[in-house]
Amino acid sequence: HFYSDGTTIYNPTKRSNIGYYTNNKLGEFIDTSLIVKHDIQVKIYKDKIQYGKEKETKKYTVRIASPDMYEMWSAATTISETRATKSYWLTNSADKKGVTGAITDIGVVMNNEIADFLAFGFRPVVYIHKNVEISSGKGTKEEPYRIAK
Repeated sequence: HFYSDGTTIYNPTKRSNIGYYTNNKLGEFIDTSLIVKHDIQVKIYKDKIQYGKEKETKKYTVRIASPDMYEMWSAATTISETRATKSYWLTNSADKKGVTGAITDIGVVMNNEIADFLAFGFRPVVYIHKNVEISSGKGTKEEPYRIAK
């Protein structure tokens, strides 16, 4: 997930980036006809990711994105059947080598240098067409929401 210069800036247009895979490859596994494109703003910080301290913001139009750490109400994660905790990527990035935004396995925002061997999942952020409705489900793992036009 690091570039050759050691940075990890979220970029949905650059191959080998988690932003690219989220926006372009996830669509191979879900029906994207129900999802509308929307603008995201990737905040880029100089050293450490701190609210209001971004040095620049890049705008992208995407169908699927990762969440921004300041848009989230909760960072809580879940524990899978294997008892392994799950961490996931955020769009927040820094131009300092190895600094990125992620939610750790205990639900804390990580905004410091990370090791190259760490692996994170992603929680997709999408906007659905206005004529799409929840057709069934309770929003749980056992009974996920099903949406349809």
